Amino acid sequence: MNRNDRLRRVLATAITLAIPLATVAPMTGCTCGIKKHDKLIRLDEECNNAWADVEAQYQRRLDLLPNAVKIAKKVAEHESETLTAVTEARASATQVKITAKDLNDPEKMKKFEASQQEVAQSFGKLMHVAEKYPELKADKAFQDLMTQVEGTENRILQARKKYNKAVAAYNTELRIVSGKALDAITGDEMFQPRTPFSAQAGAENAPDLDL
Repeated sequence: MNRNDRLRRVLATAITLAIPLATVAPMTGCTCGIKKHDKLIRLDEECNNAWADVEAQYQRRLDLLPNAVKIAKKVAEHESETLTAVTEARASATQVKITAKDLNDPEKMKKFEASQQEVAQSFGKLMHVAEKYPELKADKAFQDLMTQVEGTENRILQARKKYNKAVAAYNTELRIVSGKALDAITGDEMFQPRTPFSAQAGAENAPDLDL
């Protein structure tokens, strides 16, 4: 076998080995990309589920407020200004809506948190009124409502922690993934960082509503 024949055989062998490798490499990269994409979708859905729990607890608190005001009005007739402010805080909170897309908007999340904080402070105002009216403080229906509120505040705290944990996992994975996944139709980025709840003074403790 002359030199040219040997070179041709070496070249043929190299091509034979290179073709499968060239085919497997893109497939491996594609598979890895799909797995990353699927993981982001799963983590994104976990964020959505955790957020739904937060919303449910906030809604529960909003639902308790009208009955508390109704009971207070029967006793604290001269506290109309305070009770009106409490009612307005609830009405304002119901107007601040958050959609899935808003969860990556820090400003909208901040506005939402502020409205919910006003609701929490409203219950503090009711407690102040109750302190001034012993008969309201001793009212069994009012006591039961405040117990439900305290339990709801604890659940809100836990739901917020769960959401922040889900957001941290999602945002971390999003930073790890190289490149950006784009929607084939709109051309927009499919995944955006989520905004966690920011810590507020005393946020680690549910309010003390012990009557």
